[in-house]
Amino acid sequence: MEREQRNVINEVLHLTLFFFFGIIVIAGVMMFVTDPVQAAQAGSDAGMATGLGYLAAALSTGLSCVGGGIAVASAASAAWEQSVKIQVL
Repeated sequence: MEREQRNVINEVLHLTLFFFFGIIVIAGVMMFVTDPVQAAQAGSDAGMATGLGYLAAALSTGLSCVGGGIAVASAASAAWEQSVKIQVL
């Protein structure tokens, strides 16, 4: 059993490393082989206010994700504790 589990972990590790380094190699080749793309000139309305709006949206999204993670972690630990109590009884 333990040997089979080691083999599975070993296979997963090898597969993960293969894809990770494969993506790194592909990204490196694409970076040096392809032609650089020039960004289009933005209109005059894209100024400081637009940038701050994007920053505010990113900040609120990030903080809501952190809050959601904390809420789920609290609920999951409470549910886990309840299920352990039920199994013990």
